[in-house]
Amino acid sequence: MKGTFTFLGTSASVGVPLIGCKCHVCKSSSPFNKRLRPAALIELNEKKVLLDVGPDYYQIALKHEINHLDAVLLTHTHYDHIAGLDDLRVYPFFSKKPLEIICSKQTEKELKQFFSYLFENPGFQKFQITPLDENKNRCRLFDAELTYVFYSQIGMNVTGYRIGDLAFITDIKEYDKKIFSFLRGLSTLIISAINWSPSRAHLGIEEVIEIAKELKPKAVLLTHIGHELEYEETNKKLPPYIKLAYDGMEVDFNY
Repeated sequence: MKGTFTFLGTSASVGVPLIGCKCHVCKSSSPFNKRLRPAALIELNEKKVLLDVGPDYYQIALKHEINHLDAVLLTHTHYDHIAGLDDLRVYPFFSKKPLEIICSKQTEKELKQFFSYLFENPGFQKFQITPLDENKNRCRLFDAELTYVFYSQIGMNVTGYRIGDLAFITDIKEYDKKIFSFLRGLSTLIISAINWSPSRAHLGIEEVIEIAKELKPKAVLLTHIGHELEYEETNKKLPPYIKLAYDGMEVDFNY
């Protein structure tokens, strides 16, 4: 079956343009250089699944007319990936049933700490968390098989996901090369790369290129992009099968 992955926000944690910055990317009028914080929409048949929910989600939902959701996948609990959670309260209000959140057990624990008022309210339950089984690496996501893997970013456990021939790996820094077995045979690898050079918390493009050489996906799309990377200039320097993603970009995949 065919699914669709839509990038809703492709920036690193501070957004692009960066507040107060006068660099040529932040001053650019190109829509490809306007990046909101992390979020993506996965469409499986008639089901809509949100992947991460950054602090810009309110304006994203209005712009893309995301009027209902069937589930939410979370990678980890850094602010730029969960800050829009409160905005999701409208969906169970209209559907009259809790919205399912799928995440690791650590993410579940931290969500309930950061957003205690959403989970401890004795009234209508807004969210139902489904924790991933850490002794397995797969589960069902509606009519698709969801495969997942865990890795680390400066002490924070992060979950990567694969559906069919598409995988999403963000905020990766420390990892066991064993996860490469999870990422073989892909048509599209979506992976974070904040700049050409690595940072304390993120891989750089040069490292991602080496990973891509080993995995050999048909296409690599870079997300979680810093303001140092101008869209057209960067793409010209990349191998032909690697490109920067942009807000609003849609990718079809098979599952």
